[in-house]
Amino acid sequence: MITLFQRHNTAMHFSISINTATIYIHIMIKKFTLPSYPLRKEKAVSNIIGIILILALVVILAAITLAMLSGNISGVEKTAYVAPEVGFVNISPSIEGITVMHKGGDVMYYEGLKHDAEYEVRFVVNTSEELSIVKTNQSLMSDDTTWSPGDTIIIFRTADGYFLTNDPSKITGAIPIPPGLVIIRIIDNTNGSVA
Repeated sequence: MITLFQRHNTAMHFSISINTATIYIHIMIKKFTLPSYPLRKEKAVSNIIGIILILALVVILAAITLAMLSGNISGVEKTAYVAPEVGFVNISPSIEGITVMHKGGDVMYYEGLKHDAEYEVRFVVNTSEELSIVKTNQSLMSDDTTWSPGDTIIIFRTADGYFLTNDPSKITGAIPIPPGLVIIRIIDNTNGSVA
């Protein structure tokens, strides 16, 4: 008998016996075992504790569901989504305005104007000199008071601050925007979060 390998507590032996025309290969696996001791039957957690834990979980889930249905827990409010494209446009030879194109997302209405949309939009201009909320004036707007995908607005600076228009022919009294970095923030004013 030849021992092929022995690993841990198992050994494998095989033997070859040749009879007249037949070759028999016998493989025998012998497992060595350690002496066994009588085991005590102990459980870490009994069945009753498991049932109590499951019932507690069901009661907690029922309380959370009831609180949500009764309105005590409010869900997160959806804010507007807008994909803007910002650039500059010449208003006059030495004066630029800021263009903000609505590339896609939710329809919004301009701050303080009558609306047919769910979300109110507010624009904020941040330059090296100032942080200013862009004012909306009905006299500078066309009849369309919503900012929809495909619409472009122009933000321009006057002595009274920044204004926006969706009709370039209504721009009057524009002065240059301060040089340097200009940041435009688009805010969902309905929920007070950045769109």
